[in-house]
Amino acid sequence: MVMLDELETRGFERICIAPGVERRILFLDLADQKLLQLTLRGTLTKRDVGMLMGIAPGTVSRRIRRLMVRLHDPMVAALVDSGELLPELHREVGLAFFLRRWTIQRIAREYEISRHEVGLMLQYIRGWNGAMRKS
Repeated sequence: MVMLDELETRGFERICIAPGVERRILFLDLADQKLLQLTLRGTLTKRDVGMLMGIAPGTVSRRIRRLMVRLHDPMVAALVDSGELLPELHREVGLAFFLRRWTIQRIAREYEISRHEVGLMLQYIRGWNGAMRKS
């Protein structure tokens, strides 16, 4: 029978991730990058990672799961792998919105553009991604 204490301290297994996903990790916020680096090595437990990051062990698991879903999103893959085909600001706005999950208000503030301009850029990026997927 597995004890509760053992469940709480069970670590992550070392995970092999695709090179494309490894590259996408570099576009995350620094805190998310650090969280992934600590967990993907497979040497620390959830509890250890949580203590280092100042979050609960359960939160570590949820954040990792959510980050991995975002890193495998076809839109994020297109922005990282082919985003140089977009104007630079469009790519940055797309990564901020689709990968980092920033709000439109935060993007507007960070890049000193209006929320309307952010909305237009996101609409353009969605159309660009749709065209990329069809070709």
